[in-house]
Amino acid sequence: MSTYDSVAARARGLATHLLSPSEWSVLVDASDMPTLASRLAQGREPLALHGPATASDVERAARRLAGGRLALLARWCDQRPELLEVLFGDEDRRSLRALARGALAAAPPDARLAATLPTPELPMRALETLAAQPTIAAMAALLVAWRHPAAAALASAPRRGPADLLLVETALTRDFAGRALHAARRGDAVLRWHTQTVVDLENVLAALVLAEAPAEVQLSALFVDGGTVPFAALDAVARAPGRLTALQQAQAAFRGTVFAEAFTQVEPSRLAQRLAALHRGSIHRRARTDPLSSAPVLDYALRLREEVQRMRRLAWAVALDAPLEERLGEGYAR
Repeated sequence: MSTYDSVAARARGLATHLLSPSEWSVLVDASDMPTLASRLAQGREPLALHGPATASDVERAARRLAGGRLALLARWCDQRPELLEVLFGDEDRRSLRALARGALAAAPPDARLAATLPTPELPMRALETLAAQPTIAAMAALLVAWRHPAAAALASAPRRGPADLLLVETALTRDFAGRALHAARRGDAVLRWHTQTVVDLENVLAALVLAEAPAEVQLSALFVDGGTVPFAALDAVARAPGRLTALQQAQAAFRGTVFAEAFTQVEPSRLAQRLAALHRGSIHRRARTDPLSSAPVLDYALRLREEVQRMRRLAWAVALDAPLEERLGEGYAR
């Protein structure tokens, strides 16, 4: 049985640098961007903000700080390559998915970077270079030149329209899943559950997309092997007549798991947030009950990702003078 006592202890130490609920409360109460920027620059874990800061500046600083922390974690995981493959492979997949979406939408580079997180394989400068590319093909060419593991997946994916975007994202997930599931077999039960869960959640979200707005592809083209929820159950979701029925089918497919309760959310992005929060909560509980497993490392990585996403929502909510509780996302408690 694999134990992760050394790296788990270090991950628990890094977790003490995450913002506490009381620190978030101070930030949430900021009335405008100058106040928020001042509090972030003078906090226990200060962000590098210089001059009048914008929401984009806060985003960029939060990503850079998180990238530094992940680089430190990667050095501590050098004797556990399965953790590197699962954790950082997933972050790279998510970043490349966001950048591909931005390229197809011809979004500005800063907007494309919003959902990215730097890793040792794709540090901040690499992400910024990819975000400046005009097409997915140009992104793929850079990844090939850099010998990034996901290069082949992105280079082989179609890239002409909305339906093709689903195939691009599936190619990235399939590539990640193949490598991560193989690596997770060298780890413990927690690492295997986490990796299978990533696959399951991607599969059900793809099925729900097809149920709501049927595309020119079938679920068989989007389904990624390696999860625990069978294809037939998810195909029933994709073929359901309407989103409410699809959610009921999804709830049935995940019956007996912590995710079954999530399928009452109607708005897609809220559902994705809820599933992520339930996944994160499960890992967090396991980190407390099994501190020598991979759970503390996974817990830290997931909480760090969530902190960066929450920081982005907060910065834009303050900049737009929006209702903060509606923008901070799933799991926030004031």
